[in-house]
Amino acid sequence: MGTNSLSGPIRHGVASSPMLDTLNLATNQLSGTVPPGIYNMSTLQIIELQFNNLTGPIPNNNQSFSLPMLQLFCLSSNNFVGQIPSGLASCQYLQEIYTTTKQAFVPGHLSRQPLGPGQ
Repeated sequence: MGTNSLSGPIRHGVASSPMLDTLNLATNQLSGTVPPGIYNMSTLQIIELQFNNLTGPIPNNNQSFSLPMLQLFCLSSNNFVGQIPSGLASCQYLQEIYTTTKQAFVPGHLSRQPLGPGQ
């Protein structure tokens, strides 16, 4: 669904797709906050939300952030605020984090994770 001129908020129903392993909504005109259920999809391996107008904080506790299969987490070029979720430390398959977002930072215990260019 990336680069399709989608606009408006991400629908909550996206998080109801139990077998979804890739969520690519990059390079659209999406706005608003990310539905919390997306951060708890046990089969999700790739999240690409970069180049939208998404806002708000990203959940930062283990109850609201559980992505055990996550490999790629792209949030750059949005308007997120706050800390990158500490729950990322439990993502054993995580290979890349892209976070060139406004006012977001990577906590020290995650700083050993490989980051994308421009970090």
